[in-house]
Amino acid sequence: METTIMKRIAIVLTLLIVLLAPSSMALAAPHDRIIRDGDRVTENITVIDDVLIVEEGGVVDGDVTVFDGTVEIAGEVTGDVTVFGGDVIVSGAIDGDLVLFAGNLDLRPGATVGGSCFSFGASVNDESDAVSCPTFGEHFIPGDVLGAIVPPERLTPDRPTPPEPPVAPEVPTPRPPEVRGPSLTARLGYFFLDVGEVVGRSLLLGILALIVATVFPSQLQRVSYAIRRKPAASGAVGILTAIGGPSLIVLLLVVLAITCVGLLLYPAVFLLALAMLGAALFGWVALGDVLGRMLFRSLHGNSQPLAVALGTALLTLVFGGLGLLPFIWGEGLAIGLLVCVGLGAAALTQFGTKPYPPGSPPENSDKVEATLKTMPSE
Repeated sequence: METTIMKRIAIVLTLLIVLLAPSSMALAAPHDRIIRDGDRVTENITVIDDVLIVEEGGVVDGDVTVFDGTVEIAGEVTGDVTVFGGDVIVSGAIDGDLVLFAGNLDLRPGATVGGSCFSFGASVNDESDAVSCPTFGEHFIPGDVLGAIVPPERLTPDRPTPPEPPVAPEVPTPRPPEVRGPSLTARLGYFFLDVGEVVGRSLLLGILALIVATVFPSQLQRVSYAIRRKPAASGAVGILTAIGGPSLIVLLLVVLAITCVGLLLYPAVFLLALAMLGAALFGWVALGDVLGRMLFRSLHGNSQPLAVALGTALLTLVFGGLGLLPFIWGEGLAIGLLVCVGLGAAALTQFGTKPYPPGSPPENSDKVEATLKTMPSE
């Protein structure tokens, strides 16, 4: 009997890997930060190989630091702007200092800098009337420095005045390309891609739940029974399992790397990680079974696998949709708690092979409940 159950578990895990493999290949779309007209951000902003756009009317109440990124300021920055190897386009106001270490600076007409402006080894294109930004390190003339230190009238015949070096012709600096944020069409495209990912994941887990409910009906019933009867105990055991399982895997990998025991224990570590994933997914399907029992009572009995599939798909779709809404927070914590409850129920019942609490539910509990409801009451 146990051999047959293990074969069924191996079949389901194989199908799971085949179903979920394409979703892991999805690429996350980049998101540039845009401070729009009327927005006021009261924090320091750091840009690392990315784009920050402060539109006209937008305000950043803090400092801006750029590492190999691009900043376009048409609104106002109340603090300092420091750039390390990036591009800065200013047509608005900077109340603090503007300092560049390499990169490109484009001062448009109307740009203002309330503090000091310095450029070290950077290219400066100054079209403004109110900003003076000297550049150091690009046109360095030793004679000018010597003249500033020793006035010409104090030079003696024994120390002749150094000849002035030839001035290199100025090379026009190319204007850096204008950087714009993603358009409304692109943002809508990213949103619909996220919606499609949530719907696809819900359908895949619904198909998985249909397979599990068909192949392991008794085991699934025991796990869902443990969730309904002992949710607190299942959650506590699930949290301990979620903490102890990965810790044990990492400890085994460290021991194997240090002691070089051999290749025989590596499959055991892989199977342990696969068992953790399988238990979490089995518990999630059991949660879908609980939801299906509440919402689709008419589908129980011969159509119980369909109710489990609908409950699992709906559960996944609801929490995935909440994750797409920017004004909803805490859905990740709720999903983690639900996964821990399902994981603990799967661990307490040993993948549904043992009843918990003692005294397993009847095999046809749905039929028994339906019969009890039809019996006349005294």
